[in-house]
Formats: sequence, structure tokens, C-alpha cells
Amino acid sequence: MTAIDYRTGELLAWSTCKGVLKACARRRTLIALLALAAAALGLGYWVRRAQQHHACLAQAQTAAAALDFAGARQLLTRYLAAEPNSVPARLALAKVARRAGFVDEAQVQLDVCDALQGKTVATELERRLSAVQQGELEYDAVLWDLVAKGYAEAPLILEALARGYRKNYVLNRMQEALTRLLELQPEHTDALMLRAWVLERRHLYLLALEDLERALQIRPDHEEARLQKAQLLDLIEKPADALTEFVALQARRPQDPRVWVGLLKTYLKTGKVDDARRCADVLADKFPRDTNSQLERARFHLQLGQALEAEQLLREVVEREPFDYAGNYSLHQALQRQGKLEEAEKVRSALKRLESDITQMNELTEKLEKAPFDADLRSAIAALFMRSGEEQEGVRWLKTVLRLDPHHKAAHEALAEYYERRRQPALAEHHRQWASRKAGQAP
Repeated sequence: MTAIDYRTGELLAWSTCKGVLKACARRRTLIALLALAAAALGLGYWVRRAQQHHACLAQAQTAAAALDFAGARQLLTRYLAAEPNSVPARLALAKVARRAGFVDEAQVQLDVCDALQGKTVATELERRLSAVQQGELEYDAVLWDLVAKGYAEAPLILEALARGYRKNYVLNRMQEALTRLLELQPEHTDALMLRAWVLERRHLYLLALEDLERALQIRPDHEEARLQKAQLLDLIEKPADALTEFVALQARRPQDPRVWVGLLKTYLKTGKVDDARRCADVLADKFPRDTNSQLERARFHLQLGQALEAEQLLREVVEREPFDYAGNYSLHQALQRQGKLEEAEKVRSALKRLESDITQMNELTEKLEKAPFDADLRSAIAALFMRSGEEQEGVRWLKTVLRLDPHHKAAHEALAEYYERRRQPALAEHHRQWASRKAGQAP
């Protein structure tokens, strides 16, 4: 091979190497570009995911502000599935769960918050709100002080206070808390409905009606507010107006016996007997064992002069609810109209006892308005409930007594008797031991 051939070979080899190197360079560039593109796509994915999570959190806050607690819980749960260590989201879920009535769930979320970052002012406040909402009022003065100072969480504080006062039947303070809350948030429909509930029990019916109408102006689709308004209109003897509201509810809540009971009552009061009969048939078919339905059907039969049919229904009501005043009163009427005077007299004796209890209850609740934290008054109210067969309500009142005075002997004795009847000897013994202690003695 000549020198020229060697040179030509070297040139060819070099040319080939350069081509290979260029190809490699181009390949590395392509790989780099692909890697860069992949990184950009990955970054975009994470940015979009972060944006979605942020939007989810924002939507949850909006839902909570609109009192859509179910929607807020769902959104926050979805957010925490992706960001389980987010303390703000867990605290938000604790607040929403508490406001929705899921107190145990709220406590779990607060425990996780404390585990992640230790106890904070925010979590401690939320624990106090949970206690207050459940009826523990030892912090109410401190919480009112925060409201007076314009604390950012004032609306939530007032909301919890109102619910706690309701559990303790402290109506004047409940109304005060709700009025202050509505000054801060005029479109808080739950507060309007709760204040209407208070005003109705204080016999301020027209003011209660104003609150319900305001709630419906804000949320025309609020069915509970409309039902509450319809029932109140019937109570203040405006049956035509009440009927309009019940008719509007009929299509929306066909499975709610309260709507059909309201329709029956208001049709009858407005002279529409055929429509009332149709409602009575619906109640008999759909809700045969509902106490209010049976009672209203019985009254309808009495109105039509069908005392025997009324008696049959009312005997079922009184057997199931022996301390129901309305049931006993209507049964007394049905028996009298049939000339069953001896049986009617027995029912009349029961009515006298119930009337005495009702009078005594009214007197005690009037006194309680002036002395809402009087443990003896509360114990006397509890005793009336227990005697009238409303044991669960009686137990609830006895527990409010013990929150005020853990050593209240009469309350412990009543609870011991209750748990003995319920065949819960450990709880009965617990309260017997407390009843035997002297005030100030350690448990």
C-alpha cells in the first residue's frame, strides 16, 4: 500500500470518527433535551397538583364559610390524603368536624396537630370551643373576653357558646351570643334559625318569624327554615299562610311526616276537609306508628265525629307515651264523647298530674332564666323529666347539674337509681359513692 493509500485511509478513519462523535453529540443533546422535557413535564405535573391541592383547600374554606360542613369535610379529607402532614388542613378539619357535630373526629385531628408541631394557641382554643359546645361552660367568661377584644375567631367562639348555652338551656345568654354573631355575620342562616328557636321558647313569636323569613331570604332553598316557619305560622294561628309553606314543602320532602302532619292540621283549619282526609290516609299508609301522625289523625277523627276511631289511635299513643299530655287529653275527649265516663275519669286523673308537672316546669324554667347556673333548680327540672318518663332528657339535665356542682348529692342519687334500672351496676355504684362523699372530699 502506498503512502497515498495510508493517508487516504487515515482521512477516511478520521472522517468516520468525526461522524460518530457528532452522532454521539447529537444523541447526547437529544437525551438531554428529552430529560429536560421530562423534567418540565414532571415540574408541570407537580405544579398542577399543588394548584389543585391549593384550590381544594380554598374550596373547603369557602364551603365552611357557607355552612356546608359536609362539603368542607370531603374536600379537606381529599386534601389530607395527598398532604397528610398539613397542620393548617388538619386544624381546619377539626373545626369543621366540631361544627358539624363530629366531636370525636375533631379531637383526633387536634391530637395529630399536636403530634406534628406541639400544642399551639390555635389548637388549645379549638379544644376549649369543643368543650363549650358540649355544654362545659367553665371557659365562657374567657371566651367572651376574646370576643370583646375583637379576636379573629370571634364568630366561631360565639357559635360554640350559643350551642353550649342551648345544651344548658340558658336562653338569655344563648340569644345574646347569637345576636352578637349576627352583628358580625348577618347572613349566618344557622344563627338566625337558632335565635328563632330561642325566641319561640321565650314566646316572642313575631320576632322568631322575622328571623326565619330573613334566613329564607338568604337561602330560599333552606327546607328546615321553611318547615320551622310553617310550624310557627300554624302555632300563631295563621293556618292559611302556614298551608302555603307546607304545600311548598310537600314536593320536596314527601317522606317527612312533619310536613304531612302540618298539611293535615292546616287543611282542616282552613276548611279543606277532603284534602285533610287525603293527608290522613297518607299518614296512615306511610307513617302508621309515628306518634305525632297518629295523634293528628285521631284529632281529625274527633273533628269528624268518629270518636271510636280516634280512641283506637289514642290508646296506642298513650300506651307508647303514657306521659304525653296531648295524647291523654284527646283520649279523654274521645271517651267522653262515647259516654265511657268511668274510663274518662281515670284519664282525667292522669291529666291532673300531668298538668301539675307542666305548671311546676313552667315555674322552674322561669326561675332558671334569672338564675341559669343554679344547680338545685336544674336538679328539680331533671326530677320532673325523670318522673314524666323523659329519662334521657332528665339524665341530660342531671349532667348539667354535675358540671356546676360535682358533689350534688340529689343528682348523684338520681343517676344511681337511673343506672340501676338500666342494669348498669358499675355506673350506679359510681354515683352512689359520689353521693356519699362530703363536699370538698376528693373522689
